[in-house]
Amino acid sequence: MNANPRQLTIAGDHELPLVVALMPYTPRHRAVALAVVAAMLIVWVFVTPLANVQIGRIDSFLPLVQTVMSAADLLTATLLFAQYWVRPRRALLLIASGYIFASSFAFRQTLSFTGSYAPNGLIGDTYTTPAWFFVLWHTTFPLSILAYALLKERGNLSLEWRMADIAITLACVLGTIALLSWLAIDEVQHLPQFFTTGLMLQTRLSNQINIGLTILGSTVLLVLFIRRRTVLDLWLMVTVFAAIPNFLVAAYAGAARFSVGWYTARGFALVASCLLLSVLVTEMTVLYSRLASALVMQRRERGNRFVSIDAATAAIAHEINSPLGSTECRNRSAGAGRAPSLAGRGQSDPQGNRRSRTKGQRDYHKRSQLVQGCDRQARPDQHRQRRRPGAAAFATRLASQRGDRHDGV
Repeated sequence: MNANPRQLTIAGDHELPLVVALMPYTPRHRAVALAVVAAMLIVWVFVTPLANVQIGRIDSFLPLVQTVMSAADLLTATLLFAQYWVRPRRALLLIASGYIFASSFAFRQTLSFTGSYAPNGLIGDTYTTPAWFFVLWHTTFPLSILAYALLKERGNLSLEWRMADIAITLACVLGTIALLSWLAIDEVQHLPQFFTTGLMLQTRLSNQINIGLTILGSTVLLVLFIRRRTVLDLWLMVTVFAAIPNFLVAAYAGAARFSVGWYTARGFALVASCLLLSVLVTEMTVLYSRLASALVMQRRERGNRFVSIDAATAAIAHEINSPLGSTECRNRSAGAGRAPSLAGRGQSDPQGNRRSRTKGQRDYHKRSQLVQGCDRQARPDQHRQRRRPGAAAFATRLASQRGDRHDGV
């Protein structure tokens, strides 16, 4: 691994990444993944000696399990497309396509499986069609993961073409599914057979294909391990690991279906389908809680900053208004005292005195408006609800001055 996950995690914490699939994994993620793998290994240690033991046919088991798997894979693909919408990367389209393949072929195998929804299945051949759907399912999905692992270091795509990229991807995937399904249903007589006697004994080709699928899954697991970087990489490794027992049981067990190993492998496949979905939902919830906490802290800091600005503005207003008020009072007193003396000297000029007093009042008014404007910017909410007391006092003072003017003072 070229990068240290801890360093990536620290960087991710500072940047608060918005896409769960691209988040670097943490030691906690690694510990949980190792615990899941260890639990599966312990189960297989106990199951392996009993893998060939037949426990009877339960017709409701497969449709129940694989319907849940199909729904889980479809939901996972939807979440991955949503992740692509936020951060468009081609690798996310590839892995989402793989989950659509898995969902579609798993459900089609359920429809064709004997005894699931009908005694001989609803579609295709009784023996060969379900086996081919199984092969298509476990070929397209790991190949999609392999393509993802090889291309995931590519940069972001254009945001303008996100919808077109998703639509083209869906069209190509659905077209491929339709073509392969037609081959497995209508052209099954031209395909190799996997069973010799009913549903219990496999041909040599079936064993070879299962070995090939095991090698393919192991290769994908190795590539993911070498190139692991993110939470998605880590849990895809666990998903691929959980799917490998399906092939080992089919290749190792003489009786292919309805044995202890077969039922256990299907249970592991269910776990594999639900793993990434559970991780995505959990990590999205954690990311949402972190984002909510960050917003709360930001609002709290903003409130504290406004309190500081409010106090500073009030102090500035007091420091400016006090000298202005004193100056205004002195001007009025001086003007009133100077008028009789000027009249006694024959130099009475009431118009000049009034102009001088009006100019002083205008200057005082401008400075008061400047202070009030700063105060309104610092505390906009309070000024929306009510007028400031300082503004009301100034309006009262201005009205009294106008009254004095009309009285000829």
